[in-house]
Formats: sequence, structure tokens, C-alpha cells
Amino acid sequence: MNSHMGHPDRTAVKAELDRLTTEFFRAVSFEEGGTPAFENIHGLFIESGLLIKNVSSNTEISTVTQFIEPRQASVRSGALTRFNETELSETTEIFGNVAHRFSYEPTATSAGARSCR
Repeated sequence: MNSHMGHPDRTAVKAELDRLTTEFFRAVSFEEGGTPAFENIHGLFIESGLLIKNVSSNTEISTVTQFIEPRQASVRSGALTRFNETELSETTEIFGNVAHRFSYEPTATSAGARSCR
């Protein structure tokens, strides 16, 4: 902890964000015939944590449960058979107790068709 500022050291915060991001991507990613570890996601967020998908003009903001439910339904129905989220690069901005991270590249197989964004 940086006693001068009253906030944890930025290097330690960044290392923890790196770990949380890796764990999140591991939880949502799965190979054909497997299942994602969605149950591990809740422990990665504070109780009021949000996921914000901002890749188009239609920004999606969801709670952890709202994020998991439709994806879990797609896996259970067989509509989503493979998914991999990989961090190719990232930019992390830390503002006191708030951090913002830009990153990832997903690939998915839905109904036999592979897609990338």
C-alpha cells in the first residue's frame, strides 16, 4: 500500500487485474465437447460488479448473472459448442479505486460455424 496516497501500489493493482482477466477468460472459454466454468465468474467480481461490452453503437451493460444466463443457455441448447477468449493486448487505466481495461479477441463455434470479432 502506498501510504502517501492511501491506495495500493499501481503495480500490485495491475498484477491483480491481469490475474482476474486471465481467470475470467479461462472461465468463459471451452473447447468442443467441454463446458465453460461459469460458476467461477462470480468470485472474480465485487457484488455490484458490471460487465460492459462496448464494441459497437449498442453498448451492453450487465450484472454477472445477466452476463452468464444467455451464454449458459446457448451452451446447454447446443447452439454454442466452443468459445475462446484470448487477450492479445490490453490497455489498463487505473483511477484510484476504479480501473478500466480494453482488451480481448473472442472466437466461437455456434451451430458448426466458427466466428471471430
